[in-house]
Amino acid sequence: MSTNSKVSQGSDEYRKWKEGVSKTSSNLKPPSEIEEDEVSLSEINKLLGDRLLLSFDNFFGVTDYKDRSKKIYYIINFSIYYFLCCMSAFFYYNYNTQDIQFPILFIMFIGIITAITLPLFLILIGFTLTGGAFIGIFIDFFSWFLGVGSRLVYRVLGFDLEMIYPNMVGKTGKVSKRNLIGRFSTYPFTAQIEDTGVYEDSLFYRNNFAVRSDEQLEIGTEIEVIEHEKITLLSLIKNHPTLKVIPIKSDNGETAND
Repeated sequence: MSTNSKVSQGSDEYRKWKEGVSKTSSNLKPPSEIEEDEVSLSEINKLLGDRLLLSFDNFFGVTDYKDRSKKIYYIINFSIYYFLCCMSAFFYYNYNTQDIQFPILFIMFIGIITAITLPLFLILIGFTLTGGAFIGIFIDFFSWFLGVGSRLVYRVLGFDLEMIYPNMVGKTGKVSKRNLIGRFSTYPFTAQIEDTGVYEDSLFYRNNFAVRSDEQLEIGTEIEVIEHEKITLLSLIKNHPTLKVIPIKSDNGETAND
């Protein structure tokens, strides 16, 4: 029969088709009538998880899996910060009132106020001569503490930490400038390296990393990371990795430069 020909509603062919549709429709059950053993618990959990992720992606404007991983990490980071603010508000309230009650809504409100005003307060006193040095050390230590705590929680929740803190060994980049104190520094050069996870979102450093090499480096030299030296004084202060690199050689054995 041609696909463009019409079937008469009085024909046997049309009657059989209608009975088949009716029979199929009668087998469909509304959600309230579905037996528990017809849908496994894992399928329900997966459906709820997918809907939760979809809501999260829409609300935060997630673009891809890597972007989602970063934003989950930042939420964990802020949650720890907010929790510490609430705890400080609780201890301050308890110390001043000696009240055994725990006004949780009040503490949460004071925690929000503290979380907002603390950075502003640190910025203001950071402009003073004596306050600037203290605030710099305090912010570096506190950001390092938040980073360690967030990575711990992130790993405990089962997320892929490598997605946001990738292994730097093997990554390539280019020497962009000398450090301010030049050859007197342990890491005399700064190199730009792309695709470095959370590190590239750093407010101050972004994709700029302090590097050193046993071989001669020049501005414009293409380099490859051979060692991610996390536990150094500079990396702890900056909460940013310091790297050991080697120049990338061209096919003729010369160093690759611009």
